[in-house]
Amino acid sequence: MEQKRLLIYTIYDKQDYISSYILTVLKAMKQFVSDIIVVINSNNNAVIQIDKLQIITNKIIIRDNIGFDIWGYKTGLIYYEKKYYEQFDEIILMNDTLLGPLYPLDKMFHTMSNKDIDFWGLTLFHKTPFDPFGTIKYGYIPTHIQSSFMVFKQHFYNTDDFYSYWNSLPAFKTYKEAVGQHECIFTKHFEDLGYKWDVYIDTRREDNYTYYPLLHNPVKVLKEYKCPFFKRRSFFHNYNDYLEYSNGNQAHELLKFIENETKYNTDLIWSNILRTCSLIDIYRCLNLNYISYSCNESIKKNIGIFVYIDNETYINMLDEYLSKIPEHITVNILAHSYIDTRRFDCKYNKVIINSDIGIYSWIKMEEDVMKYDIVCFIHNKPLLNSYIQIKEDKFLEINYKNLLNNINYTANLFEKNKYLGVLLPQEIYFGEYFKNINTIIPDEEYNKILELKNTMNLSELNINKENDLACESGMFWCRPEALHGIFSPLIDSDNYYLIKYIITANAQKNGYFTGKINDIDVAQTDMISYQYMFHNTINALSNKMQVNTSYNGMLYNINTINNHIVENNTGKKPNIIQKFIKKIAGA
Repeated sequence: MEQKRLLIYTIYDKQDYISSYILTVLKAMKQFVSDIIVVINSNNNAVIQIDKLQIITNKIIIRDNIGFDIWGYKTGLIYYEKKYYEQFDEIILMNDTLLGPLYPLDKMFHTMSNKDIDFWGLTLFHKTPFDPFGTIKYGYIPTHIQSSFMVFKQHFYNTDDFYSYWNSLPAFKTYKEAVGQHECIFTKHFEDLGYKWDVYIDTRREDNYTYYPLLHNPVKVLKEYKCPFFKRRSFFHNYNDYLEYSNGNQAHELLKFIENETKYNTDLIWSNILRTCSLIDIYRCLNLNYISYSCNESIKKNIGIFVYIDNETYINMLDEYLSKIPEHITVNILAHSYIDTRRFDCKYNKVIINSDIGIYSWIKMEEDVMKYDIVCFIHNKPLLNSYIQIKEDKFLEINYKNLLNNINYTANLFEKNKYLGVLLPQEIYFGEYFKNINTIIPDEEYNKILELKNTMNLSELNINKENDLACESGMFWCRPEALHGIFSPLIDSDNYYLIKYIITANAQKNGYFTGKINDIDVAQTDMISYQYMFHNTINALSNKMQVNTSYNGMLYNINTINNHIVENNTGKKPNIIQKFIKKIAGA
């Protein structure tokens, strides 16, 4: 006999927008339920695209964002008269943290409907011997069904125990309260009362494998256990946590699996995370770092390179790299009239500029830039102003290698990744360039960025104070569509250098992600050099702390040292070492 089910589905979007992946989930679930209640936790009660929801259900509740998804569930459970709920064999609570489905849902519902249990769920969080939230009454995290998908059978949800539990729930003010006082305890609370439960994706036989299988090893859960849904959080999760259990490739492997082994439309993922998530979190979690190598596969694209000539000192090196560029690529030389560029007269297009914004002169050349499919911006301006010339030589040489050595590879990247908007060369950290490892924008400079955003009519851009995707070199590849909105005649010589923070944020606004690119030979050296720098930094601190621990354990120890330094320097500004400690400790 077919089960009659009610789905209560909660949504929270900080922009009050109904993402397309939600509609996909609801359409799939609708085949297995008799009715759907959607509860939207809203910031301003003005929900965008609500008309698309109304095609799926007429039961839509919009409420203030109080109590997180838990109180959204509670609202859905008590909104109508009790007799309305009594008609259903099962009530499903589900939220928008799950994407999918990757597999048909009929097997899940058929399997779980035949079990002699009181409630069930999709996935487990395994027991941990501690309470990371400080809010769990047991003092540890019990094994429990994750609250993103739970199902209650009629004989269970009609009990006084069930209603008493929900009626007594406080209005949670913090995420830690919501997780610690509901999700972590619900399963054990009712198990202790004698109720029976189970999960469809039963990972209990691998209890010591990981606490959080769906997040820490999603491909295993999807591929071996055939879990139909995956977590949106995978693509913006705290990278420190990923590094506690693997090398940080969880989301990268997940996306690769979905693209190559399922029929799921990954546009649903990209369109949501690029609108809602931190660009640096997306970059880290999806490992959007590319190693370029010689590639014979040529892409027939209209490619343009814009070269700003700042001085005559470094023209020879620049000319050497430009001479290797394939003939079908257009090179545009930008220079002031006082720069001797006669050597380029018969080779490339020349544009005499009269603006004083240097390496970002292209920002006033919208028509010229937009006629290409892919563009690259480079220059020969030393950014360090060091009296030791080799440092400037190597800065330019490494950036030219990263950007110009393997143009076919780069063109293929843009061809295969339609959401790729900007490719930055990997940062350079030798010599005084090491200061760039501190990506925290100083307050004074950050305020100037906010002013520049307003000047350029880009006030909606999301630029974090930790900006690991600033275009520090002033050189990069991009898809011209990613630059829409950034071209401006209003930029002057006082603030043009701040454009490095605007470029990638503007690309995200236009629906594109930012990656970084290394030439394979440069990457080989960088790997050794950065490991050496990291090891020496830790060794220098080793007499003050233990390093025979995990990365996160080390960060805890560094934070302890940092707090001690601050306590002993009250009223003093942290020096560069203190800033570095604070940076790598994530404080």
